[in-house]
Amino acid sequence: MIHALTLAALLQDPAEPAPIQPMSPLGWVFLLGSVGFVVILTVWCFYRVLTAPPEDHVVKPPDSLGG
Repeated sequence: MIHALTLAALLQDPAEPAPIQPMSPLGWVFLLGSVGFVVILTVWCFYRVLTAPPEDHVVKPPDSLGG
C-alpha cells in the first residue's frame, strides 16, 4: 500500500521543487560529531602506521601462535 505522502510526492509537478528546509540543531550536532569521529579515527590510524617501529624491533610471536 502506498503511503499518502509518497503518493503526493509522486504526483507533484517535477518542475516545481520542494522548498528547502534548514537543518535542525540536532542534525548539525549529529553531522559534526560523525565527521569529527571519522577524521579523528583517520588521523589516529595514519599516526599508528607512520610511527610504527622499525622491522628490527618487531617482536616475533610465539611458535604456538604460528610465529
